[in-house]
Amino acid sequence: MKTEKLQKVIADTGFASRRKAEELIKQQRVQVEGKIANIGMRVEKTVKITVDNQNIVPEKNPSSTQLSLKNRKLPTRKIILYNKKIGEVCSTIDANKRPIVFQNLPVLNEGRWIMVGRLDINTSGLLLFTNDGDLANFLMHPKNKIEREYIVTLKCVLTAEQVKNLTAGVVLEDGFAKFKKVQILKSTDNLTRLSVILCEGRNREVRRIFKNQNILVFKLKRIRFGDVTLPRDLEPGKFQTCDKLLQMKT
Repeated sequence: MKTEKLQKVIADTGFASRRKAEELIKQQRVQVEGKIANIGMRVEKTVKITVDNQNIVPEKNPSSTQLSLKNRKLPTRKIILYNKKIGEVCSTIDANKRPIVFQNLPVLNEGRWIMVGRLDINTSGLLLFTNDGDLANFLMHPKNKIEREYIVTLKCVLTAEQVKNLTAGVVLEDGFAKFKKVQILKSTDNLTRLSVILCEGRNREVRRIFKNQNILVFKLKRIRFGDVTLPRDLEPGKFQTCDKLLQMKT
């Protein structure tokens, strides 16, 4: 019988992205047929999967002890874009009771929202959410080199050497990183505003690239993810549907 990677099966349910599913597996929170799962595991189309003892695939036959994947109906793909405010946390819960982005999203009748990438608490702008695990994985995977554009405000003037280094690349603690493009939008004696484009989304990567050049980022806002641009009229803390990615193949 045909098998699929466990993290793909979990992502297909809309429960989490593949990357998040891998994290759950590593944390030993996923069980297959009552046994703790491991990374690299493949499962057949009829299998019982639980996360934290919660069934994540609806049973085809409630009286059965197994969950059917073969004939399951996947949720209708939904995508929204959200304008994140500074101070909001990109998490489903926060131990410090800070505001979280998920509390402002619409309720789904099937599946659950998966966040495409993250923004740190001090960064504002575009976030994408979908209930399609494959789409989320495609958009986030580094090999697909999907552009992310940010508007950066600095309280300094950039030197020609610094601009060159930002695009040539720097070595961070987790590897090589660079901007695909740097465009200065405004420059005065004590302020520089620029657009930068990345083709990956590592943790706080924009800030860390600038820090490597001894530059502190004053303000940071994401305005584009792939072909999706943050609408000018979308207020912070608000969302709207996004039709551009509905037909994207993953």
